[in-house]
Amino acid sequence: MYNICVFTGTRAEYGILKGLIRAIELDPQFNLQLFVSGSHLSSEFGMTISEIEQDGFKAAAKVEILLSSVDTPQAMLKAMGRSLMSYGDVLLELKPDLCLVLGDRFEALAFAISANVSGIPLVHLHGGELTFGALDDCMRHAITKMAHLHFTATEEYRQRVIQLGENPDVVINAGALGAENIADETLLSRDQLEAFFQMDLGRDTYIVTYHPETNNGNMGNSCEALFLSLAKLRESNLIFTLANADAGGRMINEKIKTFCEQHTNAKYYASLGRQRFFSLLKFAKAIVGNSSSGLIEAPTFKLATVNIGDRQQGRTLADSVVNCENTVASIDAAIKKIHTPAFQEIVHATVNPYYRQGTKEIIIKEMKAFIKSGKGTRKSFYTVK
Repeated sequence: MYNICVFTGTRAEYGILKGLIRAIELDPQFNLQLFVSGSHLSSEFGMTISEIEQDGFKAAAKVEILLSSVDTPQAMLKAMGRSLMSYGDVLLELKPDLCLVLGDRFEALAFAISANVSGIPLVHLHGGELTFGALDDCMRHAITKMAHLHFTATEEYRQRVIQLGENPDVVINAGALGAENIADETLLSRDQLEAFFQMDLGRDTYIVTYHPETNNGNMGNSCEALFLSLAKLRESNLIFTLANADAGGRMINEKIKTFCEQHTNAKYYASLGRQRFFSLLKFAKAIVGNSSSGLIEAPTFKLATVNIGDRQQGRTLADSVVNCENTVASIDAAIKKIHTPAFQEIVHATVNPYYRQGTKEIIIKEMKAFIKSGKGTRKSFYTVK
């Protein structure tokens, strides 16, 4: 039996990983070691370890890194330092055969460094992507260079990981778990959602998810145009999910809370949970903001996305996504566009570029093959000719 240590540090990434975590837990050849850290253990960000426990998972390790203090680059660095001082000790105790990490956040980078220095092979999901507006961009590529087995969400991303010097034999286009997970979820009915949100979903409903643009020096100050545009949607429902634990996130969250206090048609939630979030995507008019969920999950629901600013710049986009600048005029124009009959026809015909059937099964199969190959942490730089 092989010990597989899966790292999760945020509600969003856990929602993506949940189905894979379950598949690892149920596989007789694997022993799941769930490593929980980051915002899961912060009351300010919803203490979402409760969602993990409600799903029936038991954490093999819990490491609190004082994320409640993260709202500046300096605080983020301190949290990363705390992570590095703690994660290695946990891995030494768990002795995993493989470590698995998804994405690009600073907690994920600290976990990747810890696994690498500890001599444990690392599996990386969602490498090769570009997000020019976030520091996550360089962190993602750094994790790629420390990983030994890669699962990308599209063929374009696979080619970029190879371009970074990774051997094509260990770079697999498996599709995005987030896109596949939707089919596995039992969605709530409109009545159930209306009872929870206390809103009439017969009205246009916008899901708003906005995170700091950590790579433009503006961070938490970059959302003023969004609020000015949303204030005009007085006859619509506005459902916010709070920003993540990045520098500037707390500032954005305070503005969201103030906005909701001033507008009776707006409500905010630290975490909706995957089932409720997916169910809401089914009944919403659009998702607005700069979250990857608008790019990866929303197209499956034939849902329009208003993608604001540079945070997701560089990612593959479905036809249902409208990019706009971070100005009132540009956001207004994007919201107006998604309502046009011509664009609604495009939305209804959208094919999700991130979906590939059997993503979980591909990952499980390739992890077993990698372990049996005995490659371990040995790797060389692959030169593209």
